[in-house]
Amino acid sequence: MSAKKGKTPKAANPSAAYKVGHGKPPKAHQFKKGQSGNPSGRPKGSVSLHARFLREAERMIKTKTGEKVVKMAKIEVVIRRLLDAAMQGKPDAQRLTLAYFSQACLARSDGEESDPVLSDATVATFKFLLDAGLLK
Repeated sequence: MSAKKGKTPKAANPSAAYKVGHGKPPKAHQFKKGQSGNPSGRPKGSVSLHARFLREAERMIKTKTGEKVVKMAKIEVVIRRLLDAAMQGKPDAQRLTLAYFSQACLARSDGEESDPVLSDATVATFKFLLDAGLLK
């Protein structure tokens, strides 16, 4: 009796055909069907740190601007304070502001979003500075 072409004959002992090696643990040490590799791990439905961070950054708070109290997202308050620090001449704030601003200009020049505040000349200037390696 000969084996058909393309098919390998079955071994009499199924464990004899299974080769143990990299990525193939012994059958006795493999996970059982329906059993997780980390049963005490993250529970289903728990929120990731990234999701929590974004939710908190978008949370609306009351803040005072001039004489008025307005509601705005926390991230907007952070951006305003960053820009205020840059305007006061703090070098780290200026560097960070220019980096974010240049990225926003590039996104606009790529057609990602349109913002009438930036002129085409401003966008072109920042694109030139980025291409020249003067901004990171």
